Amino acid sequence: MEKIRNLSLRRSFLLYLVAAMILSFAVSVALRAGAENFQFYLYRKNISDEQYARAMDDIGYEENLARWGSLHGVSLSDMERFLAESCDFVITWSGLLVPVCGCAAAIFIFYRKKIHPPLEEMERSLEAVSRGEWDTAIQYRNEDELGQLCAKFESMRLQLKDNNRRLWGMVEEEKALRAAIAHDIRSPLAVLRGYQEMLLEFVPQERIEKDKIMEILRTGMEQIDRLNQFVDTMRELSRLEERKVVCQSVSMEKLVRRASETGRMLSQQAGKRFRITR
Repeated sequence: MEKIRNLSLRRSFLLYLVAAMILSFAVSVALRAGAENFQFYLYRKNISDEQYARAMDDIGYEENLARWGSLHGVSLSDMERFLAESCDFVITWSGLLVPVCGCAAAIFIFYRKKIHPPLEEMERSLEAVSRGEWDTAIQYRNEDELGQLCAKFESMRLQLKDNNRRLWGMVEEEKALRAAIAHDIRSPLAVLRGYQEMLLEFVPQERIEKDKIMEILRTGMEQIDRLNQFVDTMRELSRLEERKVVCQSVSMEKLVRRASETGRMLSQQAGKRFRITR
């Protein structure tokens, strides 16, 4: 049964047609025999034994009794005549009409069994994918041509599902990275604002030394450089392309000094204490 189910479409179609022709031949033979027997019954009950004996002498076979009766004007009722003519139609045309109907039935059954199910499965899966439902699998498991097509379509669906998952993962990572950069931008801005407020407050009163002013300006330039780096990074992140990580060496003393200056300014604004320990 499994081998028959997995036959190719061409062989399956031929198998359906052969089965339909064999069955149609058997049905047409049975219909013809039944019609002949019924005709014989209709004419036999309307003739006497003497007429029947004479008919057998003339025709020799009981199957020809209906023809003999119609030629010799055997009296039949209207209903019996209609039934006899119907039997004539069956005897004449059953050998043609039954095979035609059988082939049509075979084609219909072939479509319903071999063509419609995989097409319906693919249509159902396509509609689900169009709605964003990636978990609707194709259930057709035959190994014919359409079964192989369904298997390839299922493989494509799984690949699209994986690509969609990766794409959304990249989007989420992109959002998280942008949020982190936006958060980091606030730190140099806060430092610059603090230094500007300090300069605005102490420079007019000449309460700050020149060396301190130069230190503040250098620190401000470093914070501006950080902002420029953030802007360049965000510009790169706006394109979904391959990104290169640029590494550079920084001395520990310089790193500690930058962190100390930034932390001191932020802690002053927040009203907290800041200290770096080694």
